[in-house]
Amino acid sequence: PGCVNGLCVEPWQCICKDGWDGHLCDLDIRACTSTPCANNGTCLNLDDGQYECSCAPGFSGKDCQEMDGPCVVNGSPCQHGGSCVDDEGRAPHAVCLCPPGFSGNFCEIVTNSCIPNPCENQGICTDIGGDFRCRCPA
Repeated sequence: PGCVNGLCVEPWQCICKDGWDGHLCDLDIRACTSTPCANNGTCLNLDDGQYECSCAPGFSGKDCQEMDGPCVVNGSPCQHGGSCVDDEGRAPHAVCLCPPGFSGNFCEIVTNSCIPNPCENQGICTDIGGDFRCRCPA
């Protein structure tokens, strides 16, 4: 009988090629067969039955599951509780989503909701952190 992925040395005795096992060398034991590399990483079978992932840009780690975009690599540049967004590691630059009351590239500008005055009939505006309250004149 034939060895599927190996050399037949005697009847029912096979010497298997690297990455194959079993009586007929028909069991795939290559580590990359299970596609362990996530996020479009490329898997490379190593001689010792292990594997190594070559990760796509923006990802790292043994199985390419860690995002390493600008928000991760450089830390968040966003101030005042802004959220750092880098398109899951694919964007070249981080962008900040600012909470109410803040603006600017890094949420560094404290905004005043009373400029210009939104109150009608000469109402007095009070800024309350991203919102405002109007007090009507007596």
